[in-house]
Amino acid sequence: MRSIFVDTPDGEKFSVAMIPYRSFCHILTPEDQSRVLVRMCDHLADNGRLIINIFDPKLDWILEDFSFPESPLRKHHEFTNPATGNRVVIWDTRKYDLGAQVIDEDRIFEEIDRDGVVIQRSYAKWSLRWTYRHEMEYLLRLSGFKIEALYGDFDRGPFHYGGEQVWIARKA
Repeated sequence: MRSIFVDTPDGEKFSVAMIPYRSFCHILTPEDQSRVLVRMCDHLADNGRLIINIFDPKLDWILEDFSFPESPLRKHHEFTNPATGNRVVIWDTRKYDLGAQVIDEDRIFEEIDRDGVVIQRSYAKWSLRWTYRHEMEYLLRLSGFKIEALYGDFDRGPFHYGGEQVWIARKA
């Protein structure tokens, strides 16, 4: 798989481009988001498609967190490590910039053995920008795309508040 951000010597165009796994959310300003979308459009063949996944923000969650002076550390998710059979618990805390639509998130991953002892702990920190549905539609159109579909999940279900935004757009 090649990156579209490296110019191909022969000016190759692509029929499909994807931004999966909410990775577009790591682009933290609308200006940078627009630049990325324009660049992708430039590298698509005529009638080429862009598929992009972002999350739809749950404003009630954001406002609940925002009401605390500091976001509390809370359990985010839990799963079983398939290699060890141990439980893995993910904790997180978030700080919001409502004006910039940015979440700064700290996560703690704890692997817990069968006796309840934490045997491994790791940390991750990242920032994400949430993009509202109509804002994303505008960015896509502004960047040279025609919207074909917006789905609310990966099974092509209808868009709904607080779910996924799975966009399919065609180079206009």
